[in-house]
Amino acid sequence: MTNQASSDLRLVSVWHGDDTDRSLHFSLYNTGPVPVALSTLHMNGGFWLPPAAMVRGARREYALSNYTVLAPESAMILGPDEVWTFSIADLNARPFRSGDGPLAAYVVADDGATHPVAVQPLARSLDVGRLDAVAPRRRPDGKVTRDGAQTIAVIPFPNLTTVSVAPLSEPGPVFVLQTEVPGMDALAIRVDDMAARFGHTEGPVFAPPGDTASRNLVVRKGADPRLGKEGYRLTFAADNVILDACGPDGFRHGLITLAQTVIGARLDGLRYGLPVGGTITDVPRFGWRGLHLDVARTFYTVDEIMALADLAAWLKLNVLHLHLNDDEGWRIGVDGYPEIAAVAAWRGHDLPIPPLLGSGAAPYGGVYDDHDIDRLHAYCTIIGITILPEIDIPGHGHAALTALPRLREPDDTGGYTSIQGFEANALNPMLPQTLEFVTAAFKTLLDRFPGRAVHIGGDEVGPATWSGSPLARAAIASGHATGSLQARLIEPVHDMLRLNGRRTVVWEDAVHNAHLDPKDTIALVWQHPDQAHELAARGFDVVLTPGNAYYLDMAHSNDWNSTGGHWAGTVPLEKTYSFEPGHGWPADRLPHLIGVHACIWGEYMHDRRNFDDLVFPRIYAFAERAWIEPANRDYDGFLSRVFVFPTTLRTLGCAD
Repeated sequence: MTNQASSDLRLVSVWHGDDTDRSLHFSLYNTGPVPVALSTLHMNGGFWLPPAAMVRGARREYALSNYTVLAPESAMILGPDEVWTFSIADLNARPFRSGDGPLAAYVVADDGATHPVAVQPLARSLDVGRLDAVAPRRRPDGKVTRDGAQTIAVIPFPNLTTVSVAPLSEPGPVFVLQTEVPGMDALAIRVDDMAARFGHTEGPVFAPPGDTASRNLVVRKGADPRLGKEGYRLTFAADNVILDACGPDGFRHGLITLAQTVIGARLDGLRYGLPVGGTITDVPRFGWRGLHLDVARTFYTVDEIMALADLAAWLKLNVLHLHLNDDEGWRIGVDGYPEIAAVAAWRGHDLPIPPLLGSGAAPYGGVYDDHDIDRLHAYCTIIGITILPEIDIPGHGHAALTALPRLREPDDTGGYTSIQGFEANALNPMLPQTLEFVTAAFKTLLDRFPGRAVHIGGDEVGPATWSGSPLARAAIASGHATGSLQARLIEPVHDMLRLNGRRTVVWEDAVHNAHLDPKDTIALVWQHPDQAHELAARGFDVVLTPGNAYYLDMAHSNDWNSTGGHWAGTVPLEKTYSFEPGHGWPADRLPHLIGVHACIWGEYMHDRRNFDDLVFPRIYAFAERAWIEPANRDYDGFLSRVFVFPTTLRTLGCAD
């Protein structure tokens, strides 16, 4: 048997649409000219098989989370134009969208060769009989505009504007810098680079002294304490613009605002204009404006991360949170534990971690080495982005436990399964070698990332997590384990970070399961933003990242063909924009609400088209609301400006 082209085998899956039905029906077609002697079918995607799942027409060989291996009930040669049909009942959940079926598949023939399989999105009964090409997802339309007065194309919109706007009446324009502030030429060049990538416009916005241009940009280091570290003031006159700020962040933000206005005026002079008089005085509402990227489940190159960091800076965000480990992968080496880079970072056919979440038979993954991290850190420093690294403990540990089986208690019987379908996926705090590994992992973070804060996870660890551990049961029975077992890992790491001058960041779950010093702890609240003020009352600084508003991997709508998650409900663009941080908080607790955070989780990002469909344009809605005061909320105005901004990460690129 010879290997086939990817189009020769086609997997079609169907759900018959009853809301109580957790069954899927599958057909594997051979559309090519060559028969295939089937040994096993390997598929992964948006569902998983609990132990009680019923398989008909096939034999269950193996299942791990969303990875399933099935075999024909008897020897099978799938000839040209033939089909193998089977079904699976009692899955973990009923499907809500086409992405809840298989996302990737391949077969292994009886000679051991792997054959790729083209996978059609999950269909409902009404789609049965169609063998369509595998098509890209439908993109939600974020390019809504409105009629009305000319505006400036800025996101986030400035908090205080008294400007008059006129159409562009000159080529360009190009602003010549007039300043004695050190470093402004380099900063203007950097913002020009951003403008070229994000604005798709010809020519620079800024020029050095001595250049000929129609307008001057006078940059002054201001002394107005109300501008703070990140605020700026732009004063417009007929022949020049004055930029006042107190430091590099404020100057950058002012230059970005000016560059965005120029881009809008160049692209659509009827809709967007340039200020010809008045002032913009702009200070952010929150000091923490974060963006989380799950690089564990989906691997991103350093160039992709830098491009996203650049976009974050263009939107005046200032924290890039890297989720470096999870059940499906581990993205940073750990000194003294070479197995992490060699095993935990990779998944694929015949590897210890199988293909998951849309990856195929070929090895998938990678590790960010010292050079990668140094390069990323240097770039983010230039553009005003702080990197927040995260190693999530003690849950979400399947990759680490696969690479380091010595971290499993030999007599542990398991007995629990995570919500993502991984059995016994938490590091055991009762094993001395667990704390040794965790200490080494966070020492690696401290050595590699110089930022002020480190995220240690602490989410989704249920009370029955170590119910199969004899050591844990003995500690509880003897009274030697008081409170939560996971505190035995979280608290020592918290102390370690504090001794090294770092603040601990955790998911809100950890605050309820360990004794953490509020002065040195920031809680990211993703489940209960309406109750987060209770953490503030205890002295914790709080960053809101609600799944039902700021998780950019959630589906936009209930449309069957929309991609994305659904556990937090649908998150249309307006919902992201309209969420009000701090609503209902007692006034005396609001000082502890230090920021907001948008999350890009990796379950649906196997295809970069999905990234674009899900992240854009909601990232713009989040960025605007992270910056502006509640009284300045204007959804219609936002829609009139979002037209100018990119709708894909794939074409942005990144320059060192």
